[in-house]
Amino acid sequence: MIERLSLHSACAVTVESKGENGTEPILLTFSGTLLQQGNMNYVLTHFSPLVQFMACQDIKPLPEQNYWVPCNNDDYNVFIQCEAKAAPSPLRKLQTKPLLAWNASKFEEVLDRILASANVPYAGKDDITCCTVHKDNTFLSWFLLLEVKHTNLVAQPKYKFGRSLRSVYQGMEVSTTSFPFGAETLGTFGGCVSTGIICNVVEDKLMIIDARVLPGSEGGAVISLNEEFIGIIVSPLVLKTGQLSGLSLVCEINEVLNSFQDVCNKNTVNSGVQFFHKTLGKRELCLEEKSGKINSGVVVLENNKGWGSGVVVAITYHNDNASIVIATCRHVVQPVADWGVRVQFYSGKNQVKRNGTVIYKSKVSWLDFALVKVDCDVTFSKHLIQDMNNLIKISDKCFVLKYETNYSKGVDVYATGHCLLEHHKNGPTITHGVLSNVLYLPQNAFNTFSKAVMLQTTCIVHDGASGGAVFSKLDNKLLGLIVNNVKEVFTEDRFTLYPDVNFILPAVLFMPLLCKYLLGKMNAFEYLDDLSESKEIQNVWFLGNSDENQKIASKL
Repeated sequence: MIERLSLHSACAVTVESKGENGTEPILLTFSGTLLQQGNMNYVLTHFSPLVQFMACQDIKPLPEQNYWVPCNNDDYNVFIQCEAKAAPSPLRKLQTKPLLAWNASKFEEVLDRILASANVPYAGKDDITCCTVHKDNTFLSWFLLLEVKHTNLVAQPKYKFGRSLRSVYQGMEVSTTSFPFGAETLGTFGGCVSTGIICNVVEDKLMIIDARVLPGSEGGAVISLNEEFIGIIVSPLVLKTGQLSGLSLVCEINEVLNSFQDVCNKNTVNSGVQFFHKTLGKRELCLEEKSGKINSGVVVLENNKGWGSGVVVAITYHNDNASIVIATCRHVVQPVADWGVRVQFYSGKNQVKRNGTVIYKSKVSWLDFALVKVDCDVTFSKHLIQDMNNLIKISDKCFVLKYETNYSKGVDVYATGHCLLEHHKNGPTITHGVLSNVLYLPQNAFNTFSKAVMLQTTCIVHDGASGGAVFSKLDNKLLGLIVNNVKEVFTEDRFTLYPDVNFILPAVLFMPLLCKYLLGKMNAFEYLDDLSESKEIQNVWFLGNSDENQKIASKL
């Protein structure tokens, strides 16, 4: 009987070129996970860093054959640094041998579609591209198995693995351990831990996470709260400007291992690879449908210029029909053609499109708010109410979204929108953060009471999230609408983007007015029109500059 494979600590994987003619060797360090089976030790990691040390004639045939069996190579060495039993230092350097590299072809198909969709237009933006830290994306879907010929390693398994692995889902909390920034900085950055959530899952193969992933983290493990190994880091996403987006690509672990087994079943591999293949056995997954309700009701709004996000805030009934009211940003619906707005609802794996009509837009761009109405049948609306599960009844014929009226700094929140990539085919993307600031309307303005006029969060948001929602993690109440993130502009081509600094229009500004409107007060939104005359609020949204020509640098 073959002893079961166990998972241990993260490790640094370093490829070292052999210096020629007295030149210094080139070092490239990335991350991996140590696996043990009896006295055999392996490292599972990403392949793309190693490709940079391979000869062109060895690389060229790889995309067609989908796997690579290394032969003796005098051009480079591969070693790891990891925890070891009774070691005098925290990390011990051990020589390794590459056994097999392979392509996760089904993951590659999903990845190609996602990255290709990055060139779509967004409301407020005409062009955006998304790439990774690798100049060549050919090997983003490739993984590498190393053999470590040493037995005196860590004593106890650290992570769960394989047969009892549950499915991944949006909002799932995760952690990563990695070795970023290269071999020279292992003493400072080695074994860095980061936490975050799974922001989106595409076809159960590709995960997008918001845990901090830095260059050099490729190949590192993504671990769930109950210490299950659920994925391997492929790459942080980098914007075309060269700046990190704060989001990263991860391949689900079963896709990595299933593709490995496919290669072993279809090709002749060496004894070391075959032994590892047998240790995997048959993994029986316990699939769980578990995603919570944090993304419910967040829709895509399409117009003649692009698309943005919106959130269902009310459903009303009249005779045998129903109307759905969607809150969004003014700049999302501003460039509307004669045919109006197209609304795409997402429920499970089903997408439904309906035509919408803009029923309100704020007078000024800085008070960035609009309402869209969609007429539908009663059956569709009832399914939506059931899916959302956070609507309350304010009359016999009217349901509205629960919203927060009191804001406290530091509370956990989720930002939900269809951002950056063409994710509206897979539902909205969710990122986690805290409510970092609350700015209030001065009490002397309009002789009214103090009221929040801007929220700020640490959630990561990007283009396409405009009009999306910020929900409380505790009770799933609506806190507000995503308006923009912050861009510090130095010159036209030089700026710094802060995706985790963003401005939110508080729900307390518009939800009470919406309730009055739905109950028959047709002029309820005149209050928002009056607010547009407030210089105090205008200064807040113009970052202290009340010049009408001075716009916020970043609109989503």
